[in-house]
Amino acid sequence: MSNFSIKNYIFILKNCIRGSSLLRILQNIDIKKNVFISGNCLDLGSKNSKPSYHKFLNISEDTKITYTDLYSNEDGILSFDFNKRFPINDNEYDNILIFNVLEHVYNTPNILSESFRVLNKNGKLYGAVPFLYKYHEDPDDYWRFSHTLLFKLLKNQGFKKIKIIKQGNSNIMVLAHNFSYILRFKILIAITWSFCFLFDYILKNLLRRKNDHNNYLGLYFEAKK
Repeated sequence: MSNFSIKNYIFILKNCIRGSSLLRILQNIDIKKNVFISGNCLDLGSKNSKPSYHKFLNISEDTKITYTDLYSNEDGILSFDFNKRFPINDNEYDNILIFNVLEHVYNTPNILSESFRVLNKNGKLYGAVPFLYKYHEDPDDYWRFSHTLLFKLLKNQGFKKIKIIKQGNSNIMVLAHNFSYILRFKILIAITWSFCFLFDYILKNLLRRKNDHNNYLGLYFEAKK
């Protein structure tokens, strides 16, 4: 963990027992800390009107959210292909959410350029992507973005004030995440994670070992139009 705290540790273990992956838990911590939305918000790839990450968003009372996905059987969900021009007017949204979506979209420059187009001036884009994570089709899984590539993709589409946070950026955290695929029982995963977190803390704070900041599970990002 980039910012270890007892509060985050307890949050991680609780959600481990509930079956969440370590990357998803770290994403939710960053969402709760960084994402503040108001006005008109476009949620790209939400699948439905109750995506799990919404409980961690800081949402003002005046917020109106448009939910979207490639395919959805739920009423009120705007369905369209993110590889093509969005059926949305210019400068229509104050915020756009794009969590764990970019890796599933083949035409990455298009979804970013269209997001820029439909954002209001000074509107914000919030998102997250996996990096060291297994293949997961939905309906396909094309890309893994490094922090440098993601920065260039956002900058090339006109975004500014780009902020990128590496999630699980240590060898021990990556190891803890991979144990999730080996161990069968959630309690064993939680115990293994606890040992990994303790070892990681000892290495960084007591032995003063330099962390490998380029070995990470995923990225949280935000950018402004």
